[in-house]
Amino acid sequence: MELMTFDWNIFIWQTLMVFAIVLMVYCLYDILTHSFEQEDKLVWILVIFLIPLSGSIFYLISAKRKDKIA
Repeated sequence: MELMTFDWNIFIWQTLMVFAIVLMVYCLYDILTHSFEQEDKLVWILVIFLIPLSGSIFYLISAKRKDKIA
C-alpha cells in the first residue's frame, strides 16, 4: 500500500487555481490604481469577480489595448 502517490490531475488543477487567483489579484490592483470613465471601474471589478480567469484575461487584453491606443 502506497501512502504517497503523485496525482497529475490535482497538481494541474491546483496550479491553474493559483494562477487564476494571482491573475485576479493583479487585475484588481490594476483596476483600483488606474482611472476609468464613470462606472467602468465597477463593471470591471464585477467581471473579474463573476468570471475570474476569463474575466481577468479579457481585462488584460481589452483594457491594456485601450491604454496603448489612447
